[in-house]
Amino acid sequence: MTSVLLAGIGVCFWYTNITLAFLLFAFGIVLIAREMQGPEIMRIYIREVGLELILEDHHLNQKPSTTVVPWKDVQRFWIIYQPPEVKNVYIRFTSPLRNRLKIPLMNENPVEIRNTLNRFIEEDLSKTEEPLTDLLARRMKL
Repeated sequence: MTSVLLAGIGVCFWYTNITLAFLLFAFGIVLIAREMQGPEIMRIYIREVGLELILEDHHLNQKPSTTVVPWKDVQRFWIIYQPPEVKNVYIRFTSPLRNRLKIPLMNENPVEIRNTLNRFIEEDLSKTEEPLTDLLARRMKL
């Protein structure tokens, strides 16, 4: 990603587009700063009332924030399990304004998670491949 930004900045200078070069440089600084912070950690629990999402942001030294998404706001789920590269649960929400939630399974048992989620929401069996955006992000190491 850094090499693409540097190439873009170089092309901008070649064509004397200083404004775009400055914007790309600023964008690169933001990306580098974000990368240095490391990932935010989200713990997800399957509860009777819905999905409990606990976001731990260690960068701000704040208490974890908790959100409960009721089952009525969750449309369906699917699991893409192609170890060792892809082991994810995807959650689709009923609101079109909310992006799908990708949950890495890590070392969790996908069969147990599937059985538990099936108690509350419908599984989308038509989804058998990793979404294109996730595939590209994984291949480009974003």
